[in-house]
Amino acid sequence: MSQTELAQQIGVTFQQVQKYENGTNRISCSKLSEMAEALDCPITFFFFKKDALTEIIVTQNWDPVHIKDGLRLITAFGKIEKTNRKKVVDLAESMVLIES
Repeated sequence: MSQTELAQQIGVTFQQVQKYENGTNRISCSKLSEMAEALDCPITFFFFKKDALTEIIVTQNWDPVHIKDGLRLITAFGKIEKTNRKKVVDLAESMVLIES
């Protein structure tokens, strides 16, 4: 989507969108919400690094059959000592790489 198209959809000028993108002007929460809707993305898209966004997309696209196990995994992960969490993440990532 071009900046002009985005500007039209959220009711501002093309120049205003440029100012938002360059950080010259701040974006209100309501305008940010309108942008997310116009771009058909979650508002969290604007707050996370690329890797975190990938995690969100993967989580949102889980088949409902896997949600129960996912919730169990998240619950268990929350109970692991912080010093050991990286090991669990590394293990999970290594398992995904093997299956790919």
